[in-house]
Amino acid sequence: MAFGGTHQTLIPGNMSWGIINGSTGATSAGSGDFTSAKTGTGRYEITWTKAKGSATYAVVVAANSSTSVFPPALVESTTWKFVVQTWGEAAKETANQAFSFIVMAAS
Repeated sequence: MAFGGTHQTLIPGNMSWGIINGSTGATSAGSGDFTSAKTGTGRYEITWTKAKGSATYAVVVAANSSTSVFPPALVESTTWKFVVQTWGEAAKETANQAFSFIVMAAS
């Protein structure tokens, strides 16, 4: 499998995934190469145990709740972490919501 302009090949160590508890920010399941924390209402920080080679890795997040009307949003990403914001039933209302993510990185 290749991606990006440089056509680098993905290897299993460059793919991460997780399921995050919306109430506590704890990791319910995952690849084991990160920690998770809830830092505010609907705001979660995923921190890598080893920095990524660059902050331009691909992150896909999805809501794990049928009550989540708006999809979670990636707010920030660095080589050491990324931040996700989740929403309630109103567009501008932050809310604690469970979510899943998958990350693919070149290194």
